[in-house]
Amino acid sequence: MVVSRRVPTRATGAGPGTEISRGFVSAAVGRGGFRRSKWASYRWEVQKRRLDFYERHPKLEMVPYLIIGTLVLVLALSGGLAFANPSAKVYGYALSLVVIDVGMVFIAVLFVIAGRPLWREDHDATYLALALGFSGIPVWGFFEIFCLNGVLFVLFPSICDARPSVGWVAFVWFVAVPAVSILFDLRRYLLDQSRRSAKT
Repeated sequence: MVVSRRVPTRATGAGPGTEISRGFVSAAVGRGGFRRSKWASYRWEVQKRRLDFYERHPKLEMVPYLIIGTLVLVLALSGGLAFANPSAKVYGYALSLVVIDVGMVFIAVLFVIAGRPLWREDHDATYLALALGFSGIPVWGFFEIFCLNGVLFVLFPSICDARPSVGWVAFVWFVAVPAVSILFDLRRYLLDQSRRSAKT
């Protein structure tokens, strides 16, 4: 990943080419000189932060690709298992849930692996929040698998009756935890920008 590039000199007698780095590009000003919105400036800052982080940790560059690949594989396998045998729908559904649970745990672990140094160095909790968000899906999957067993369904009817509520809680958890983390990070960025503006 290239951090900087050499800008060729024009035939105007100017000095040698200047090395341009991401650090010299203002987050508040976009291409063409227009001013970015606060959200766009924040996303630009996050993008620079991620690029700098992966340049410091080249071994972690594969983590996003592993997460995407695992997610695609899990969705494909679980869908195939759920509909592979129409005469054994419950069994296929249970197998698909096991695949989803294992896949989500693996994705959460990947987020933790990349998220710990990201938090330690940049105080960016986004990856750790995503790990927490994904960790709620296996909890829902466990409830589903638990209640697919006829004996357990009869022995613990109150637990199995709560399955829809558990599903909604897992969905809200999956969305809310990363969203709250992003909002806090945005607030921290805006406060830092305000302090810098006050000093100038």
